[in-house]
Amino acid sequence: MSQSNRIGRRAANLLAIAAISIAPATAATFTVNTVADTVAVSPATSPNDSTGNVSLRSAIMAANAQSGADIIELQPGLTYRLTIAPPISDVDMHNDANGDLDIRGPLTINGHGAVVDAAGIDRVFAIESIDDVNFVVSFNDLTITGGSPKGFERAGGGISVRAATLNLTNCVVKGNTTLSTTAPSNGGGIAANGVGVPIAVPATLNLTSCTVFGNSANNGGGIAAANCVLTLDSSTVSTNTASGLDAGTGGGGIFLAGSISTGVVRNGSVIVGNTGSADGGGISVLASTLSVVNSSISGNTCTLNGGGVYSSAISAESLTFTASTISGNAADKTLNSKGAGGGVFSAGSCTLVNSTVSGNKAYVGGGISGTAIVVSSTIAANSATQGGGVSASPGTLSLSGSILGGNTAATGPDGLGVVVSQGYNIVSNSAALVLTGVTTGNLLDVNPQIGPLAGNGGPTYTHALLSGSPAIDAGPLTGFPATDQRGVARPQDGRNTGTPRCDMGSYEYVAAFSVADVGRALRIAGGILTATPNDAVRLDIAGADGRITLTDATRILRKVAGIEPNP
Repeated sequence: MSQSNRIGRRAANLLAIAAISIAPATAATFTVNTVADTVAVSPATSPNDSTGNVSLRSAIMAANAQSGADIIELQPGLTYRLTIAPPISDVDMHNDANGDLDIRGPLTINGHGAVVDAAGIDRVFAIESIDDVNFVVSFNDLTITGGSPKGFERAGGGISVRAATLNLTNCVVKGNTTLSTTAPSNGGGIAANGVGVPIAVPATLNLTSCTVFGNSANNGGGIAAANCVLTLDSSTVSTNTASGLDAGTGGGGIFLAGSISTGVVRNGSVIVGNTGSADGGGISVLASTLSVVNSSISGNTCTLNGGGVYSSAISAESLTFTASTISGNAADKTLNSKGAGGGVFSAGSCTLVNSTVSGNKAYVGGGISGTAIVVSSTIAANSATQGGGVSASPGTLSLSGSILGGNTAATGPDGLGVVVSQGYNIVSNSAALVLTGVTTGNLLDVNPQIGPLAGNGGPTYTHALLSGSPAIDAGPLTGFPATDQRGVARPQDGRNTGTPRCDMGSYEYVAAFSVADVGRALRIAGGILTATPNDAVRLDIAGADGRITLTDATRILRKVAGIEPNP
């Protein structure tokens, strides 16, 4: 055999061996046909129980024992109740034949509207990487309820995730608890934890179109994420309770902790009506990064600091709010004259852009207390004993193109302490504020003339500028966001001067169409005039290309006539 043939055959053999070694494990689909809580007789070969049926537990046991990313199909609308209690001793707490449903490898459970109820015998699901190698588990269209962990390991009343990825879609996690006076108690609904020192394998928790409500724990009544990448997408965390009493504990809705933890709350998500016995009625952030985008944090309460959101000063905490609303939250709910930051308490880094802080309450800093950079935002209708809108002491707070008005307090109605101005702000009562920095374009002791907090378009509530507001066309000339909180393009020509200019605050005012607008639209449609960039904004043309259709002109006419609402 020639050398070239020998080389060719050796290469072919190596390729064959490689193909065998990297061949994917075979995935199986298990269809559950009984609501009974039973075990698999021989899980390595079959999901069947002793009666030949497949239960949820027996299917999970088979998935654990067999290789591959398996799928479990539940029957629509049924309730699967756990009845095999765990032993009193901790020795067998990770035995998938009793107690909670232990998942140790990649798996998808399609619930089809089913309910899994632990009925208080243990938590519902425990997802754990035994060898600290991250794997993916997905739950779809499933309700997880009735969880109450036993023994020392109390993390995750409904679901515990350790060094794994959990994707929840169209799921409900409700009525679970990890409350304990003798053991660590985090994550009444869900607890997700990374492992390693330093953390080598973070956990990942993704919720899409989910609801987490009515759960309780010492920390993180709804969700506790430690060294975890957490994402809430179009989801709601509501009416959860955290009973931790020490400063820095709490997080009625969410407790986010750990140096590699990041949290993203986005796309119309809502953190509402949660309660913390210490800090952070809605969200508590320790040594972590949180970003809130196009979402709302409303109606949360706590005893100490941060009715809506609390951020500690442990290590490089970072908060960012973009196009979001923080409203109706309260710190100092027991009136102990201690609580600060009804909306936000920030001891680390905090930035608000195109956001609204409204109707929050605290003893100090009704809207915001601590360090923050506020850009094109509205802080209004908050209240406190000291610093109704903001309290910048201690901390550093800067304002740019923003509205600080209509807040109330015995001392410093709109604010207290030193505020660094970046220009173009309205402050309705500057009596107790010391404004430094750039004062260009500032309007002090002026009524901003804004409407009540309401749905003015977009996924979150805003304060609309009234037609006579001095904030209209009075914002920064450059450096402003491309849209307002609702997604309306900036700048608009709110005063019909022919020159668009950005407004102050989170809301960009759009002047009503006039008869002149109709005439101009018709002349552009007829080719008599060429559209300008201002026409593209004013008349809602998709680009200043000189084109507007008769349909566009007719729509404007209908708006002027009152047949359709004005912009």
